[in-house]
Amino acid sequence: MTPHPPSPDLALAKAQLRQQLTTARARLEPGVRATACEAITRTVCALPAWGEAGVVALYAASGGEVETAALAAAAVRAGKTLAWPVIVAGDRRLSFAAAAPEALVAGPFGIRRPPPGAPAVARGEIGLFLVPGVGFDLACERLGRGAGFYDATLAAVEGKAERVGLAFDLQVVDALPRESHDVALDAVVTETRLLRPPAPAEATVAR
Repeated sequence: MTPHPPSPDLALAKAQLRQQLTTARARLEPGVRATACEAITRTVCALPAWGEAGVVALYAASGGEVETAALAAAAVRAGKTLAWPVIVAGDRRLSFAAAAPEALVAGPFGIRRPPPGAPAVARGEIGLFLVPGVGFDLACERLGRGAGFYDATLAAVEGKAERVGLAFDLQVVDALPRESHDVALDAVVTETRLLRPPAPAEATVAR
């Protein structure tokens, strides 16, 4: 299977896949979900990027996403700053603000966010981005909810910050329909796997 199979209607292909994966994720039994989230947390905390990052961008889970409460607690214990995404009107890129997990308040789309007045965190200060998604593939491409916030944000990330998606195994497919603005991640963590993008094929030397 090619990494990015052609589609006569990418928007329709993505919408159908979102529905399929969201439904499958919602059907996870609570015990299975909890066990999977624990395994994902252990793998993330063992990543070199986790150990090196003083500031970690995290999300407050909603809609069946991988739960992040244990990761937030681990970050606090390790003395890391937690940066949470904030939607800014008129800007597709997310801003970030620091807050303790218990200080989060209700925000747009039913997603918890830092309270008004929380200290801003520049994207350049973040050493590790942990991001949600509806689907991922073996090349670490990501399928989001469709608003494009994370694509625009991650495309603007500079420096050595690692971008890691969190997902259940059932959210990983062989290949996603892809558009030019989609941004691949540096890794995807599931309950059983740590996926990295395949290494570029070695260039053939003409003789």
